[in-house]
Amino acid sequence: MLTGRNFNYFMPTKILFGSGKVKQIVQECNITKQDKILIVADPYLVEKGFTKAVTDILKKEDIDYEIFSDFEPNPSVDSVEAGVKLAKNMKCNFIITIGGGSSMDTAKGIALRAVNEGHILDYSRIGNRTVKNCPLPIIAIPTTAGTGSEVTPFAVLTDTKNSRKIAVAHPLLFPKIAVVDPELTISMPSKLTAETGMDALTHAIEAYVTINAQPIADSLAIGAIKIIGQNIYKAVANGDNIEARSNMILASTMAGIAFSAVGLGLVHSTAHALGGVMHLSHGLSNALMLPYVMEYNLISKPEKFRDIAEALGENTQGLSLFDAAKKAVIAVKNLNALLGIPEHLRELGVKKDNIEELAQKAVNDVGTFPRNPRKSCLKDVIELFEKAL
Repeated sequence: MLTGRNFNYFMPTKILFGSGKVKQIVQECNITKQDKILIVADPYLVEKGFTKAVTDILKKEDIDYEIFSDFEPNPSVDSVEAGVKLAKNMKCNFIITIGGGSSMDTAKGIALRAVNEGHILDYSRIGNRTVKNCPLPIIAIPTTAGTGSEVTPFAVLTDTKNSRKIAVAHPLLFPKIAVVDPELTISMPSKLTAETGMDALTHAIEAYVTINAQPIADSLAIGAIKIIGQNIYKAVANGDNIEARSNMILASTMAGIAFSAVGLGLVHSTAHALGGVMHLSHGLSNALMLPYVMEYNLISKPEKFRDIAEALGENTQGLSLFDAAKKAVIAVKNLNALLGIPEHLRELGVKKDNIEELAQKAVNDVGTFPRNPRKSCLKDVIELFEKAL
């Protein structure tokens, strides 16, 4: 515990948690017939009827809405701009986003740009344009237990022209309300359950060891690590296990709150690079890179990695500090193997020729790279990717 350290903590999102909560969305979120709602959900969710949990309720209450689903798994800045046009044409004053990180990131981009001039790239950490008008309010309804985006002020988008991931971050981008209903995650395929669950674990671990770590975030992060370690394999093995599903989405939300306060590190720097250059899924990229970066970071905060090992059920009794810390890496490697996560990047099509570009983009990720607990340079990251290859 970091006692005596100055820190700031801000979390304005109201969380409605529990099975069946989505059925109460109109009443609990004070949606009225005067609202014109844009529902942002990816095409798969629309096709499979996931949006009906919300649209049926809105129809019953005679509330106007339109659905925007024309975006990719790693949403592009162009998709956001297309959504902005629809939002403006319908005079939208409220956004409901349903899905995982892709849906929520798209919704946040639309919410900001619908009431601010320019292009969404202008409001990224690269563009650095001032947000003059408060973004449209967002109700976020996660259907995966992974990103925690329902409680964060971040949107990660793909700049396809430059093959890079960019982050838009602003305190006003926190969703107003997060409706966290475990029943909506039951239909997640086992592979997606594994990848999103490891994404949540990555959030929790990186939040716990970041240079900005603070007591409130620490408590949430280590709690999330323990819950994930006890439940992820159960949710992957049996998607109908509502207790495991509830625990996983709770841990995902806890991890989201934690990293919103303190940031992330080198795992996300490398994952963003893999997503931008190789178009790999974010959860899978995080899961694969996590043990390699943990091993690299061990020297920076061995006490915290010992805590992580114990939270994941490892017995550290009688071990030296660093031997106990190494158990955290072993635990994550074993978890990846159990869940069918590939061990090497070459299994996903990454080649040695890609490494220098990947490393350069990781080092240039200003939102995550500087917060890693161990100071790194380009050479270090190249060696890290080579080891993971």
